[in-house]
Amino acid sequence: MTDTKPTPEAAHARPKLDLRTTLDKLKLPGVNTEALIDHGRKDIEALLAANERVFNSIEALSQKQAALFMDIMREWQAGAKDVIAKSSPSEKANHVSQHAQRAFSHALANMKEMADIAAKSHEDVLGILNKRYQENVEEFRQSMHKQPNNKQ
Repeated sequence: MTDTKPTPEAAHARPKLDLRTTLDKLKLPGVNTEALIDHGRKDIEALLAANERVFNSIEALSQKQAALFMDIMREWQAGAKDVIAKSSPSEKANHVSQHAQRAFSHALANMKEMADIAAKSHEDVLGILNKRYQENVEEFRQSMHKQPNNKQ
């Protein structure tokens, strides 16, 4: 008896779809298949650009977080060594208090920088998508002007 299970590659393979051929076969009157395909291609390109910007932003935030974590660990190590080196309890307490204050200020500055990175990314992505939306509106307006039954 032979094993008829599909290979993992075959199980995930998608059938190839030629949208241009399929639309041409439908022979829809008044439908410009080239323009329709071009329109879809532009939408997909805009989404790819937006996704790329999101990925780059996530990557930048991850790298920033890793760098901040390393900085914090170095600061805490240095601070712990300094506290141990202090002789009196009041010097130790004073040093811990100063260190905590510096760490808090540093954390606030880092949070602002990371929020700025995220905000810039959101702005860029919305700009990409808004631009494509505006292009879609303009393409629609132009197609309405080309319609033979258009009454103005």
